[in-house]
Formats: sequence, C-alpha cells, structure tokens
Amino acid sequence: MFKLIVIKFQMLFIGYNYCAGQ
Repeated sequence: MFKLIVIKFQMLFIGYNYCAGQ
C-alpha cells in the first residue's frame, strides 16, 4: 500500500517536472 503511494507521488512529481520543462 505504501509503495503504491510512493510510486503515485513520484509519477506526479515527474509529470510536474515534464510540464514545467515544456
């Protein structure tokens, strides 16, 4: 359960950086 939250947070963070880099 905890790993799922960490993965979801990492995906959100990567997505944010990707959008900011555009």
